[in-house]
Amino acid sequence: MPHAEVDGRKIYYEWHGEERKAEPLVLATGIGGSCRGWLPLQIPEFSKHHPVLIFDHQGSGGSDDSGDAFSTADLAKDLVGLLDALGLSRVHLLGAFMGGMMAQGTEEEEKTVVKLKAVLPQNFLILLLHRLAPD
Repeated sequence: MPHAEVDGRKIYYEWHGEERKAEPLVLATGIGGSCRGWLPLQIPEFSKHHPVLIFDHQGSGGSDDSGDAFSTADLAKDLVGLLDALGLSRVHLLGAFMGGMMAQGTEEEEKTVVKLKAVLPQNFLILLLHRLAPD
């Protein structure tokens, strides 16, 4: 199980698709769910066009839980810390539900440039695929 150390906690992540030849698409799920929820529908389609990075928020799935309260701003800092640990400075970022709220918080983090940000209900994700797919 791959983990990255972020602020003293282990954050679980997975890569899907071609090795990082292009800017990756980062999928941020809602709170309390596992990143593996992206596997059945979104990963097979999105990974045809982009390397895809999925991860578990602190306290969910395979990531450590500090037991402390945290905010969406804390989750945004975790994501930026994960991207730093993986050497990623430019990404496409898609957040669903609480992941979308967290994605909005990345604007306040100066370390990472978010090239594309979409905050959508999960049942509309396939529409983004068509906009991202190369001509």
